[in-house]
Amino acid sequence: MKKEVIFIFVAIIFLVACNKDKDKNTEKYQVTVKENFTSPFKQLENIQVGDYIPYQLTITDSERNDNIEYRLAPINEEHSYHQKIWVDFGLYLNDEDNAIHKEKSYISFRKKGTHNFYIRPLMPGSFKHTYEFQKFINGEAIGNPIKLFITFNAVKITVDRTYFKIDDGDEPTDNYLSTKEIEQRYEVKVVFVNYDNEGRIFYNSFSEYGDFTINEKNYLKFIPEGNLERYDSLGIIQKISDSQNFVITYYNLKPNNSNF
Repeated sequence: MKKEVIFIFVAIIFLVACNKDKDKNTEKYQVTVKENFTSPFKQLENIQVGDYIPYQLTITDSERNDNIEYRLAPINEEHSYHQKIWVDFGLYLNDEDNAIHKEKSYISFRKKGTHNFYIRPLMPGSFKHTYEFQKFINGEAIGNPIKLFITFNAVKITVDRTYFKIDDGDEPTDNYLSTKEIEQRYEVKVVFVNYDNEGRIFYNSFSEYGDFTINEKNYLKFIPEGNLERYDSLGIIQKISDSQNFVITYYNLKPNNSNF
């Protein structure tokens, strides 16, 4: 009887110790995420469909173990805000991967430190995402996942010789450029290309201002001769107040522009 009591007592101590170790493992790691843009022409406010939005993930972990894996998985919490992976967006470890990996629901990292990953919107809209960051050892989840929140807007832009069109999504929550209370105008710089009789190329550029309408064709008022080369810039000017404007500018837009 005494031996049985001692055995039970030892087993309880062992289980408590294991739970304490597990709690310690849970507390040892942390993670942060932030945007990681490197181009002055691409920022969070001018994302287009097909862009690879760069993010930087920093993992701190005091534990040393060769069998650690960290997983980042999007959570589909509701039907709105484009939360379905490989339908609304793609999740990548590099910006050269354009495949649709329908069998993958997360990305993983094997080491602590700083890592890059990319979110690629596959349709226009307002995106509000929740991600779970989970540590695993030998395939077993350690502690509770850490929640990370990421939001952005993406538009689809079509440019033509005579007009441009910007779509910001079809869902009721897709309202990046659809706010009726805000007056919006456009400012565009367009470049046309021509050839003289000797075949030499020359360019003709012009700027234009006008009223902007979302999800509809906005026709240019002045159209010079030649072929459309590009829109150097297309700015949407939102009048916040009598003394304040907010400008969203998209750069280097090609005819029949589409990143995706």
